[in-house]
Amino acid sequence: MSIRTVQLDLASPNLIEELSPHTGDIEIGLMIYDTSFHTIGAFFNQTLENHLRHIEVNCRGPLILTYHFGGKMMQRGRGGIILMSSLSGFHGNPLLANYGGTKAYNTVLGEGLWYEMKQHGVDVMVSVAGAIETPNYIETKPNKLSFGPGPMKPVDVARESVAALGKTHTFVPGKIYRFSSFITNRLMTRTMAIKIMAGSTKQMYGDRNLTTNPKL
Repeated sequence: MSIRTVQLDLASPNLIEELSPHTGDIEIGLMIYDTSFHTIGAFFNQTLENHLRHIEVNCRGPLILTYHFGGKMMQRGRGGIILMSSLSGFHGNPLLANYGGTKAYNTVLGEGLWYEMKQHGVDVMVSVAGAIETPNYIETKPNKLSFGPGPMKPVDVARESVAALGKTHTFVPGKIYRFSSFITNRLMTRTMAIKIMAGSTKQMYGDRNLTTNPKL
């Protein structure tokens, strides 16, 4: 097995043109869009440039790559796509407002494509993850929550998500996060869920303003 590592700007206006020379000679059978630009803090404490960067990396990037590789998969009649979303995209998330909005886009996009593409032999799924113990997450130095689940190991999120592909359109990795999602989305009003998410983010980061994945 060989691995190709390519460094690209996922917000580039020429994303496909820059990527194609590295992928044009191989069949991409599974595409996973698992990256994001992420800022933490009050909406108006962030620059407009950062807010637009969210859309470029978190929305425009997966849209372009899904259209490019997904179209080829449908022509072949097989393939799989996983879009990584976030629990913060299920409802308004103060201090993560624009990030949550971009993740909501991925969830709705993936759910719609699940229905459209399955008749062409292509599985599409949205992995709606909670906190993941990635290097970027660790660098933000979050305070430990007095309640709620802790971050998951990346390998566990990956393993569970790939195993769920083809079985459902939307999947929440981790039993504790699935239970938490059920509580906030089924047993609480949206107002209650928004307030709880605000409290959790404030407890983790206080009044800090942070940018993760700054190189994207």
